[in-house]
Amino acid sequence: MLLRCHRKTEDRIAVLHRAAEALDVNEDDREARDAVIEVAGFVETSIARHEQDEEMSLFPLLRGNADAAPILETLAREHVEHQRLHDHLSDIANAIEANRLRSRHVAELAEIAGAMERSYRHHIQLEEGELFPLARAALTPDQLRTAAADMQTRRGR
Repeated sequence: MLLRCHRKTEDRIAVLHRAAEALDVNEDDREARDAVIEVAGFVETSIARHEQDEEMSLFPLLRGNADAAPILETLAREHVEHQRLHDHLSDIANAIEANRLRSRHVAELAEIAGAMERSYRHHIQLEEGELFPLARAALTPDQLRTAAADMQTRRGR
């Protein structure tokens, strides 16, 4: 589930980049404006839930593991940075919805897309390359099933 969300996140960030480029050419591009709003919605729902899954279901199971401690600390710091980027993206999406998009928003949007791409690239590499393998090795099958069930519950399943 977490891996699928990573792929969707990478895809949505690519969409955001394309939208920022299109708006740089034409601030009235309706398709690009809609794409920004859609990506902001994805961030507010899917990415927020993904980070809750990690912080509420996976991280607590690994907190006593000395190898996991520095990884969890880095990921938690990155979640705070992600929230700052998410809030800024949401502000721009709100400006689009209110038909108040300005040139400064377009420039900021390109910066946000770049910052999200860099941050999430590192974040995903750290999770997939270090955290997830460590979790598979350190946690029992029952603990992993419980974490997965918690994540499904968070989705109303």
